[in-house]
Amino acid sequence: MEIPKENGKMRKLGIPTVVDRVVQQAIHQVLSPLFEKQFSEFSYGFRPKRSCEMAIIKSLEFLNDEHDWVVDIDLERFFDTVHHDKLMRIISNTIKDGNVISLIRKYLVSGVMVNGKYEDTPVGTPQGGNLSPLLNQVIVGWVNYFRVANMKKKTERIDTKLRSRIRVIIWKQWKVAKKQIKSLIQLGIPEEEAKGLTYCRKGYRFRGLSKVVQRAISNKRLKQRGVPSALEHYLKVHTVI
Repeated sequence: MEIPKENGKMRKLGIPTVVDRVVQQAIHQVLSPLFEKQFSEFSYGFRPKRSCEMAIIKSLEFLNDEHDWVVDIDLERFFDTVHHDKLMRIISNTIKDGNVISLIRKYLVSGVMVNGKYEDTPVGTPQGGNLSPLLNQVIVGWVNYFRVANMKKKTERIDTKLRSRIRVIIWKQWKVAKKQIKSLIQLGIPEEEAKGLTYCRKGYRFRGLSKVVQRAISNKRLKQRGVPSALEHYLKVHTVI
């Protein structure tokens, strides 16, 4: 069956039979404690003894610690396009029982019924079963999905773009030329260079990527302010499979 999504599209559901639901729940209860210790401490969705209220409380803690930048990221059709082989390889790093691995794969490719007709599910994790939330947690996010991809160059570009945008935001907060020059000087930029950048007629993109601003608002300073590095995190968790 299918249910409507917020964007107007449809999401396919894989509702298991009674027997399959019992088997999936048994698998979930055994595997969940094994994978729980691998998940991020900042992940709250579909996990035991965690809730959206706890996520809100943690967000408030960050705000009280003066971390006031919020990045909202949505991976389009993420659960509909999960690569089965990659998911199974990740699971196999923890689960060594071949029978369990085989059973999980069978559930992944079991298919769905749409308008009374069977459809294959060669990719994705069908929603609706007891096992789906755990499989989604295993695959979701940087730590468990992108660590298997060759993304060093991409994460470097992400870091460059993110830092450039943040530097532009900081520049805009300085507002007037006098404040901009004073701030650059306070951050170690010679007065002539500070004036040269401030009075140039280039746009914000140029300033965000300029060597002067990069020296003043260095990667080290941004890190001290809590800006994460996609590249550093990728190199820490990257797994070759």
